[in-house]
Amino acid sequence: MPAMREAPNARPEILGTCSADVVQRLIGRPRSKETGEQALRLSGAAQLRWIAPGDPVAMDYSTDRINLETDGRLIFRAYCG
Repeated sequence: MPAMREAPNARPEILGTCSADVVQRLIGRPRSKETGEQALRLSGAAQLRWIAPGDPVAMDYSTDRINLETDGRLIFRAYCG
């Protein structure tokens, strides 16, 4: 019987592809460098965009970007694009 080999990467991840589901846990936290780094790590995104009230926002969609909307201090929305 041939030996079975495990896949080299049991958790396939596509770097730079954003998933905002798990980032929702950051809602209500203050804007900080650490929170931004955590959002990138959790989402798998390659880019982070902070959006504060009154910030101009380009409407381009980027599959590798996590957007964190704040009220100026706290995160109230997290989404990819």
